[in-house]
Amino acid sequence: MSKYQNDRQFEDDVRRTADAVFEIPAGGCKSRLFKKGKSHIEIDGVAESRYVTHLLMATTSTKFQKVKEDVEKLVFAASKERQRGVAVKSWMIVEKTPEAPHTTHAREHDVELLSMRQFRERFFDGRDYVMKREHAVFGSARDLDTESITVAADEFIEPPMTNLETRLPIAFDDLLQKVAQGFTLVLLAPFGSGKSLTVRQLWFALRDKYLSAEIDCVPVAINLREHWGAQYADEIFLRHGRSLSLHREGDLTVAWRTGSLALLIDGFDEVASQGVVQIEKSEVLREIRRTALAGVKEMVLKSPDATGIVLAGRDHYFDNDAEMLHALGLRSHKLVRVRIEEFDEDRAAQYLKRKGFSSPLPDWLPRRPLLLGYLARRQLLQDVLSIDFSQGRARAWVDLVNLICKREAEHERGCDGRGHRASGPRDTVA
Repeated sequence: MSKYQNDRQFEDDVRRTADAVFEIPAGGCKSRLFKKGKSHIEIDGVAESRYVTHLLMATTSTKFQKVKEDVEKLVFAASKERQRGVAVKSWMIVEKTPEAPHTTHAREHDVELLSMRQFRERFFDGRDYVMKREHAVFGSARDLDTESITVAADEFIEPPMTNLETRLPIAFDDLLQKVAQGFTLVLLAPFGSGKSLTVRQLWFALRDKYLSAEIDCVPVAINLREHWGAQYADEIFLRHGRSLSLHREGDLTVAWRTGSLALLIDGFDEVASQGVVQIEKSEVLREIRRTALAGVKEMVLKSPDATGIVLAGRDHYFDNDAEMLHALGLRSHKLVRVRIEEFDEDRAAQYLKRKGFSSPLPDWLPRRPLLLGYLARRQLLQDVLSIDFSQGRARAWVDLVNLICKREAEHERGCDGRGHRASGPRDTVA
């Protein structure tokens, strides 16, 4: 993007944000020319609220001379408005945190000088949101030792991931960078591969960048399992804000429309619409999925172009990519599909070492974090090593499930826990 394009984009962002800050209809803040002698001066934004006319200049420049020039324009325009008997407030919005001399000069001329981030915080307190959000649940992520929603900081081990656009490995830091750059990421994973933990880790990393002012967008993490039946984006934002006891939950919707958020949406496979259908008909199932995700689709389609979005769900949920793109409102522009794989040997060993287990795992046992964590918590890993694999994977799996049934019965009253002994690979567990 050229400097001219960047400057124009910043002006558009300031005007859009002013609509939200001053609670006027979308598009109400517009640039205006003021006649000065035989020429005109342009004010980047004029927002007429009920009692006050707000005059705004927007710039990405950090030069003091630019501040002086824009302040001079605001002072002139304000005098013209006051001649009409209008109450006026003048603002200068800059891209980065302003320096003290700039702020002092503006204040001496009754102009409030703010960074874009400070201006946005006039209507949405991002710090309040992240402080409340970090203590809430993130999808299915749990501490497998305590079953608490509070997950230890070292529980996350970066899983192997593949960029499905390039068929090449992609690292966690690359995901983080793409979200900050306004990409849409679709994280696809089989059950138990650490999808929710990955989304959670992305949120905390983005939170740290937001709090340190490396990025301006507030990371918002939404669990779709809590939003069954929501047909519109603002329904989802309203419920989410209410669940966190935000002071004004409706501000989330406004912040989204102004491009102030990064969206992390977990569990597109965990919402459904109501109805009685013949589930054997694939076209009916596709319609159910489409209807269930209507609110998410609106959220994606109506997000400002610079909004970073993460959508996570199970890899088998849609029939094909075409259905997924349609149901979620995805566009090829700045879209990256990523598959989260199960652990390789090194990651599995690292994970289990934290659980106090260091023996090599049998080849037939999947390296999915949820399964390994469960076996470690129930102290079944040593028993797994004793399973006889000589009669094939089917027999090994039957013995594993019987072990799990027996151990669960020890923890739950009224459970028998006795499975069938397998006499062949076709036998199943009761």
